[in-house]
Amino acid sequence: MSLTSMLFLLVFLGLGWLSMSKDPVYGIGCYILLYFFAGQWWWQSLPNLPYSKIAIFFTLVGMVSNWNKYKAKAFDYPPTKWIFALGVLSLLIIPFAIDSYHHNFYASILWKNILVFWILIKVVENFEKLNKILYFFICGAFYLSFTAFQQGRNSGGRLEGIGVADGQDSNLCAAALVVAVPIVLSLMYRAKGKEKLFLSAAFVFILNALILYNSRGAFLALVLAAIVLGINFFRKIFSRKGERVKLTLAAGFAVCAFFYLADQTFWDRMRTLEDTSTEGSGYRMLIWQSALDVLADYPFGTGADGFTLISHSYIPPEMVSSTGTRAMHNTYLQALTEYGVIGFLVFLSMIGSVFIYTARARKFLIGEAEKFLPVLFGLEAAFAAHLFAAIFINRLYSEVLYWLPALIAVAGGLTVLGLNGKDENISCH
Repeated sequence: MSLTSMLFLLVFLGLGWLSMSKDPVYGIGCYILLYFFAGQWWWQSLPNLPYSKIAIFFTLVGMVSNWNKYKAKAFDYPPTKWIFALGVLSLLIIPFAIDSYHHNFYASILWKNILVFWILIKVVENFEKLNKILYFFICGAFYLSFTAFQQGRNSGGRLEGIGVADGQDSNLCAAALVVAVPIVLSLMYRAKGKEKLFLSAAFVFILNALILYNSRGAFLALVLAAIVLGINFFRKIFSRKGERVKLTLAAGFAVCAFFYLADQTFWDRMRTLEDTSTEGSGYRMLIWQSALDVLADYPFGTGADGFTLISHSYIPPEMVSSTGTRAMHNTYLQALTEYGVIGFLVFLSMIGSVFIYTARARKFLIGEAEKFLPVLFGLEAAFAAHLFAAIFINRLYSEVLYWLPALIAVAGGLTVLGLNGKDENISCH
């Protein structure tokens, strides 16, 4: 066992002990770290244990021992009912699934994501704990980015083989990592001293990792995140001269860092976004067009991973991989083909309700707690970025897709909006 593996076990057990004895926020923070650690080279030398499930167990033990303390009502948060509806639909569709084994496997992942979503809303009960969770996320993303820096590109001008728990592919990993950028920037806004130095270093390494992964979808998602974050930050509430100067300097730092790190290999790949041939990015359009044909044959959906299994019957033979399959490469059409029209509408309703909630939360925070607005803005931009990246990859079962709505609930003051009263913890630093 390597020194890194032993150090990990010490951190894992330490956070587990803190979760059960002090606060379950450390257990869920440990779970988030595991998401970024699971694909590392030293992971194989660890004892073969279900570490993520153990981390959830640590968290639940800590929750049960102080159950009356957690008063946030998850179903007061509009997206919750849509997320649970998608979970229920995954059970109802079992008789229609093309492959019950594949469907049950992914349905179990979906329900695990729903459980973590619920735990986050219950455990991260105030802004102080939200800050801790965000730092767990950034630390994990920073570590992954540092290992990416050490490895460098290793496959056709891209970095492969260093990923996250639910995706080793460069596109999948980049889609998870891109959400860290607006979160880091939002925390930097009010950070000082060593905290700001750490966040600046994390930002540079995360940005560098995204360039090494060379994902076109993640690049476009990063641009969208910058636009959403910029529009939010330059609203009237940040229009004072001192605030404008600070924002301009931060934006200048981010832009300069990006253009300094982006090399010719990166820009050469981004230019292929213009390629609409079947050998280039245009092949996705042909796959997407087949979604309606699949829906006509399977109106109740194919079940999880169904399209992949039958793709050879709906797309040209030359587009099928060596395994005889091809993924949809679009999360929204993935939801449509796997869960039918009902599942598609449920999924879109979940997304829409998150943004409706952020609009409502923004109005509340402007009047009650303006200092918490940057975090809400960062999470909203992160969610928008992940959703955009999901246009080009299958991310219906992505953990980040369900973490972000839960964290947005806390950032928007769920306990305030849900209980119609002031959050006792709203004055935390």
